[in-house]
Amino acid sequence: MYQNHCAKTFVNLCSRCSSFGKAISPATSNGFSRLLRPTLAIALVSTAVIGCTPAHAQTDSLYVSNPYGGSVTSFDSSGAGTPFVTGVFGNALGVAISGGNLYVADQGQGYIDKYNGNGVGSIFYDTLPNTPIALAADNAGNIYATTYSGVLKINSSGVASQFNVSGDLSGAFGMAYYDGNVYVSNANYNTIEEFNSAGVGHQFNVSGDLNAPIGLAFDSSGNLYVANVGDNTIEEFNSSGVGTQFNVSGDLNSPQGLAFDNAGNLFVGNSGDGTIEEFNSSGVGTQFNTTPNPGSVAFLAFGELTSSNVASTPEPGLLGLFSSLSLAGIGFIVRHKRKLQAV
Repeated sequence: MYQNHCAKTFVNLCSRCSSFGKAISPATSNGFSRLLRPTLAIALVSTAVIGCTPAHAQTDSLYVSNPYGGSVTSFDSSGAGTPFVTGVFGNALGVAISGGNLYVADQGQGYIDKYNGNGVGSIFYDTLPNTPIALAADNAGNIYATTYSGVLKINSSGVASQFNVSGDLSGAFGMAYYDGNVYVSNANYNTIEEFNSAGVGHQFNVSGDLNAPIGLAFDSSGNLYVANVGDNTIEEFNSSGVGTQFNVSGDLNSPQGLAFDNAGNLFVGNSGDGTIEEFNSSGVGTQFNTTPNPGSVAFLAFGELTSSNVASTPEPGLLGLFSSLSLAGIGFIVRHKRKLQAV
C-alpha cells in the first residue's frame, strides 16, 4: 500500500548556491575522468517515506540515489522503482545504514543527511569545506566518509575526526567496512587500501585486475567485490587480497555501486545507462530494475530502517526545489532549508 504525503516547499535564492552542484575534480591519470560523472548510490533498506513522495511499507528495498535530480529512488523485490525523497540533495552520492537509519552523502552541499524508517530526514553532519563522497558504517554506530582530503570518522553524536593517519589514498571514492577494518578504493592508483581501527593503512590487493575501481561490497563470507568502471568488470578478492574476475555474464556499463541482499545476490549500479544488474553467487547477471532509474549509478548499502531507532525529530518539511531562473542569466539556484531538533 502506498500513501501520498507532501511536504511544503519554497523557492528562494540559495545562500549556499556556491556549494550546490560541486563537481568531482577531474582525475589526471588512467582515463578515469568519465567515472567522475554524477553517480547514484544504492542501498537495500526497509523504510517508509514522507515528503513529496509515496510512503512505503517497511520491507527490504533497494535504494538508489540520483545526483542529477537530487533524489533517492526505492526499488522493491520485483525491480519496480518509486521515488523516496525528491528535490532535497545537491548531489546525492554515498549511503550507509546504521542504527536503523539511512545516511546519505550530499556531495553538492557538503552534508551527510540522516533518514529514519519513516523517511524523516535531518542534517547529521556538515562536512564543509570537505565534501562527502562514499559512506560506510561500523558496528559501533560510527560513520566513515571519504572526502578529497582523506577519510572522516563521525561518531553517533555527529562529532568528527580525521580517521586515516597513514596509508596511500588517491581518487578515494568507494568504501566498505568489514570485521573492524575500513576499505577504500583508490581509483587513480588502481588499488584497495585497508585501514585498521587506528586508521593505519596499507595496500590490500596483492593480485587481480583493477581498472578505475569504485564501489566496494563484502559478501557474508568476507570476500570483497570491487566495481571496475574502467573495463566493465567485477573483481572478487579473498581475505588474502587475491583477486579474480567475478562476473561471467550480464550487462555492465560503467558499473559503480555494489550491494548484497540477504540471499547473497549482488546488485550492481550501471552509471552508463541507469540500469541495475543482479548477479547470483556464480556471477551470472540479469537486469533487475523494471522501472528505469532517473539517472546514473554509484554507492550501495544493505540494511533495514526502523522508525524507533531515530535520534532526530521530524522536521517540518524537507525543502529543496530546482528553479530555472532566466533573470540576468542566473541559471539554476536552489535553497535547501532544514531545521534540526535534538530529541
